[in-house]
Amino acid sequence: MYRIVSRESGGVTQYGIEGEGIAVHDVTESKLWAAFFTYLLNYYEVSPLHIYDVVENGFAYLANPCGKLLHMQTAYEASYCVG
Repeated sequence: MYRIVSRESGGVTQYGIEGEGIAVHDVTESKLWAAFFTYLLNYYEVSPLHIYDVVENGFAYLANPCGKLLHMQTAYEASYCVG
């Protein structure tokens, strides 16, 4: 079972994910995103063998301002995708 971990880095709280003998630190500054992603990892029972790839790919997808998860973005970012 995966869970959220946090630590201070340069005065900013960074969130990561750990569980099943593996940890990925300093993934995001958003506790909400970390909680949502942790829920998905547990729901789909992602193997620790694939955790680094899943986290990297998940962040790359959400970082794309024209991705399909526009509700996770600001209106300013989403405005680039309309049009």
